[in-house]
Amino acid sequence: MSMVVPAGVVLDKAGNSSVNYSNIVALNVDNTPPVVTLGSLGTTNVNSAIVSITLSGTCSVGDGNVFLDGDVVSQQTSCSSGGTGSTGVFYLSSFQLTDGYGPKNIRIKQIDAAGNVGTSATQTITRLPAPPTITMTLPLQGLRPEFSGTCDSSTGNSTTVSTTTGRVIAVNCVSGQLKGMLSFSFGSGTSGTITVTTTAPGGYASSTPFPFYRNTTSCPMGFVPVSGLTTAENGLGNAQSTFGNMRAWLDTGQDFCVMKFQAKQSTTTTGAINLSGYSALPWTNISRTDAMNKCVGLCPSGAGCTLQSNTIPGSTEMIYSNEVRGYRLISNMQWQIVARRILSNNTNWVGGTMSSTGQLYQGHTDAGPALPIANSSSDSIEPAVTSTDAYFGTGNSSGSQRRFHYLDGTNYIYDFSGNVWQWVSDDLSGANSTGLGVGLSTSFNSGWSPFSFFTTGNISQIFGSGGTYSSSNLIGEFHAPTTIPANPGIVRGGFHGDVNSSLVNFGIFATDVGRDSTAAYPNVGFRCVFVP
Repeated sequence: MSMVVPAGVVLDKAGNSSVNYSNIVALNVDNTPPVVTLGSLGTTNVNSAIVSITLSGTCSVGDGNVFLDGDVVSQQTSCSSGGTGSTGVFYLSSFQLTDGYGPKNIRIKQIDAAGNVGTSATQTITRLPAPPTITMTLPLQGLRPEFSGTCDSSTGNSTTVSTTTGRVIAVNCVSGQLKGMLSFSFGSGTSGTITVTTTAPGGYASSTPFPFYRNTTSCPMGFVPVSGLTTAENGLGNAQSTFGNMRAWLDTGQDFCVMKFQAKQSTTTTGAINLSGYSALPWTNISRTDAMNKCVGLCPSGAGCTLQSNTIPGSTEMIYSNEVRGYRLISNMQWQIVARRILSNNTNWVGGTMSSTGQLYQGHTDAGPALPIANSSSDSIEPAVTSTDAYFGTGNSSGSQRRFHYLDGTNYIYDFSGNVWQWVSDDLSGANSTGLGVGLSTSFNSGWSPFSFFTTGNISQIFGSGGTYSSSNLIGEFHAPTTIPANPGIVRGGFHGDVNSSLVNFGIFATDVGRDSTAAYPNVGFRCVFVP
């Protein structure tokens, strides 16, 4: 655009003007913005605020610097010759997005000397959380392999893990460090894929898959495999959501190995467990703490099976003893898994049929003799049972005093009920790493009570069969003292001297919460488990 203006104005003393039209000046007014373009970003998603993508495009030479504009931290660069005519080029080797995840608008602008602003077309790039990384040693070993890696732990982000084989039982993302644990079942080696996903507010997510394969897992000598329970089998019902009962203590879905016999003391190595001693008496007069240490001590030196810490290293998520690889004293929930496997197997019922009117085999519980007894010297670590072995030492050859129970079609366990009580590792109360969350204020009926007595709370679910079966089925009963001891320990299974004339106190679910966990008793022994 142009316009004409006087070249000059002269004023006399009286203020009269004289316009000189002899010289006309034409002024051009620039209102044309610079022409700028932004080349393709080459991607639609990025995983960091700092983006290492070179931005390039065209600009107008002589119209000043080029500015980065939009959802970005402002920066500028020069417009250099290199195009055609007045068209120049620019380059930015990297740029930084504004905080937050989701779509980010990016464009280029250039402002000429007249203040005209030229802008490129807007392009959009989506910022996602940083993709997780995963580290696992292949092939995976055992039933509870851990994984680690890195993750985006920015405020508001969540990290989840899924697997095509097995289950994820723990995952934690703290200070950018990923930690977690898987749980597998016994069986042949399998392969699968674990996928870690970090999701930011708004649902923006990044995932990383990690293919894996694992070796076949088996139990050591003296132990037999136990398969975890399905949700339909566990019988816990609303106990799983009851306040104070933490996840792992109620997780019945995990496989493990259990000692085939009650623990017996070695005759050759002082203070050690004899895993192959059939004729030895069960190890009694041992406190719960000592029993826990004896089980942990089963790990051969340098074998790497020592009981691990109860937290994932570097995280705040608890890994409970049920889940940790290694040797340990059986936990209450592991006891429940074994008991439910026994309960649901027809061969463990007198007469061979599970029914509401039937009876389970109890083991040595009738006080004949009123003392612990050994197992037959012909008992085998491998599955093999004779009629003599089944009732060995009880003075019986039939009836409910049979001393072994089948866990499946092949594996069996001796004296899970009767002979001597057995410690479990849990405390009665508290919602911590050793507490079952059964409050001391629970209305216990002092003395022996059938599990059907507990119509409220979770006693029947955490210690009993869940209400389906009763004392008349010889599942055992619940015993509480008038006063709970200062260090309340739990023993399970009953012992050799039932004082009840109908022999209903003891059985696979029998529970006594009146023992001092720091004390030793002549009728209390223990049994270890192993998580490969």
